[in-house]
Amino acid sequence: MDKIGGVGAAVSGFLLGSWLCFGAAISLNIVSYFTGGEDVQREIKKIDNCLLTSSAYKSGGNPFRGATQALNIAALVLYLSGVLLLTTHAYTSTRADPNGNSTAAPSPDT
Repeated sequence: MDKIGGVGAAVSGFLLGSWLCFGAAISLNIVSYFTGGEDVQREIKKIDNCLLTSSAYKSGGNPFRGATQALNIAALVLYLSGVLLLTTHAYTSTRADPNGNSTAAPSPDT
């Protein structure tokens, strides 16, 4: 916390929110590995069936494809939200002294 928020930085809602977003993003990414693997297995079975029956390949009918895409998009949004919250925490914690009083922005003269 000292490296991000300065000496004596307190835990803020922004910091807690960023860690929750990062944790959720990692969790969704791990779940998407499972759904992605299941998607591939179902597509392989469909292609094998087409080759064995000499029929045309029909796309669609695989709920794991959409689930994987949705999980990956949600993980990206959560990750970017975590970055924004962490940046906000760093900015707000450097703008307040340890007593919680706001500090003025440094003047260009100093």
